[in-house]
Amino acid sequence: MSFADRRREVERSLALLLETAEAVRNRGHPVEVLTGGGTGSSGIDIELGGLNELQPGSYVFMDSTYRRIEWEPGQASPFEPSLSILGSVVSRPSAERLVLDVGWKTASSDSGPPVAKTTGWSFEFAGDEHGILHRTGGLSLALGDKIELVPSHCDTTVNLYDWFFGIRNGRIETVWPIAARGRSQ
Repeated sequence: MSFADRRREVERSLALLLETAEAVRNRGHPVEVLTGGGTGSSGIDIELGGLNELQPGSYVFMDSTYRRIEWEPGQASPFEPSLSILGSVVSRPSAERLVLDVGWKTASSDSGPPVAKTTGWSFEFAGDEHGILHRTGGLSLALGDKIELVPSHCDTTVNLYDWFFGIRNGRIETVWPIAARGRSQ
């Protein structure tokens, strides 16, 4: 969705919310919190006003879907991706086609496939446990090599894991549990 289309939808939704809040207030009920918005509309929400609470969350990870949207007319995302899936090359049928140990069980597919951080490779799902990397240029990878993939949807990918591994300068600096993992109650 273009920036102009997203802005129109935010304006329309905000107008409905403000109208509803006013109707509820007119019936004698307090409405103290008007919340909404998200990562992709946060700049628009701030500019338009009306909300006193915003709910951006994905900017922390900046998945590949949010990286593709237009943040302002002609402007790319101001955030870099910080979440990635580390895949290993488990088979190398050819130099241009590799099999990774990353499939639907390790990367959300609801917003498309993940995107390789290393340029020159494109990813496609090949089942529950595997994915295929297609070489479009760039460096060659060998059996056992690691490659980082940026998920297309961070929320539903994080849900698949028990731990975050915080890496700085190529070294694990911290490990955090994903507290809600496996919880449905």
